[in-house]
Amino acid sequence: MYALLEEAYKVYQQEVLQEGKLHRRFANDFAYRHSYIEIESEAEAQLHIKNISAIYELLTERLDLVKEFFTQDQFTQEDCELMLHLFNTQEPEDSPSPSKPQVLGYFTDQQITLITDFAKEQKLFKKEVSKEEFKALFAGTLETPLTANHNGLVACFLNYLRDEQFLVYPWQKVIADRQMICSKSTGKPLSRENLKNALSSFKSSHGVKYLPFEEFVKQLK
Repeated sequence: MYALLEEAYKVYQQEVLQEGKLHRRFANDFAYRHSYIEIESEAEAQLHIKNISAIYELLTERLDLVKEFFTQDQFTQEDCELMLHLFNTQEPEDSPSPSKPQVLGYFTDQQITLITDFAKEQKLFKKEVSKEEFKALFAGTLETPLTANHNGLVACFLNYLRDEQFLVYPWQKVIADRQMICSKSTGKPLSRENLKNALSSFKSSHGVKYLPFEEFVKQLK
């Protein structure tokens, strides 16, 4: 599936963004191009037809996802998984409301207290964050964004929470859509791409495992 979507991304970048081809023509041509291929196994043929049908539906009925993911500078395996997850679990909104709460994570009051103390200890944010602010952050209702002291450190911490199933799968998107965390250097809200790149950069310089966070999440269980 990733190979097909990656190809669709490249074709979209070339034909739609650079050459100005109509989106409808792009989607129809892409589906037609992959409708007739030689596959000996009947099972493989059925799987291919299923995948192409799903991609055609995605390209024609979820323009919001196509514009969000196919206009990026790159399309990774992680992007593919998130795109398919949103396609399979969310209905498109005719007029998305930025004020509509999107839950980021689920925690007990005791867990919120632990997170509040740990964030203060690790100096994750420019200012000390209260329990009420963390509750609002995870509920998706935070009105005044938090400012990260280090984008990569905050992204890594949140990713650890996601790995333990405390945060929703598209946590980066929720934070970006609600503009709940800002960069200390720019003062601007972090986009999904900013968070993804910050996490990747942090892992490259500190390793895949970060002991303080790894030890902390064990306390939340």
